[in-house]
Amino acid sequence: GTQDDNLRLSSCSPCIDAGINITDTSTNAVQSLGIDADFNIRRFNDPMTPDQGDGKAPIVDAGAYEFGSPPVPSRLYVNVHADGASTGTSWADAFDSLQMALQTARFAGEKVKEIWVAKGIYTPAPGGSSRTSTFQLIDGLAIYGGFAGNEDPATFSLDDRDFDANETVLSGDLGLNDDSGIRQDNCYHVVTGTGLRLLAVLDGFTISGGNADQTDGREALGGGLYLT
Repeated sequence: GTQDDNLRLSSCSPCIDAGINITDTSTNAVQSLGIDADFNIRRFNDPMTPDQGDGKAPIVDAGAYEFGSPPVPSRLYVNVHADGASTGTSWADAFDSLQMALQTARFAGEKVKEIWVAKGIYTPAPGGSSRTSTFQLIDGLAIYGGFAGNEDPATFSLDDRDFDANETVLSGDLGLNDDSGIRQDNCYHVVTGTGLRLLAVLDGFTISGGNADQTDGREALGGGLYLT
């Protein structure tokens, strides 16, 4: 299609709430991106339309545009233990994947300024994924860890985070098997910052489990954090 095709949905369209939230591929389940082509929230429930799609409500619309949804907020939330709508718009509906939040922020350009991440362990990809998987920092984006996951953003100060009680771990242990002595499947770099031109903030995290075990090249350097 072209820009003048206007593929946005109209009211009563059969595509509203008719998509599939989780796509089952041959390797891993892939959740729908958190933002649509208009930089609006990707999963938004239309109260006038019965859910016809597949997944936990709200059901994503079929197509590139989400009918009636609000713009993506400037702050996204991540909690590995979250069990809400997984839109990233609040603690209650936080993404359970930091990678999903980063992908949403990257697609949204400069519209997302911060990501708040609750305590827990986060890996760049599921077990069995490529060792090149990494958390890529983004120009102009601040990523903060150390939250319990219930803070009121209107009143909470970042200075009040309790890093001991709310340790937030970025781990390269993709298979979650380091305790068994298996590290050869760990990612080369847990966090990567390449081509950054503006300030990128990573604050309040423990980084562990990177394994830059090659003899030369970039995979021999920066197991925890690789900057270039």
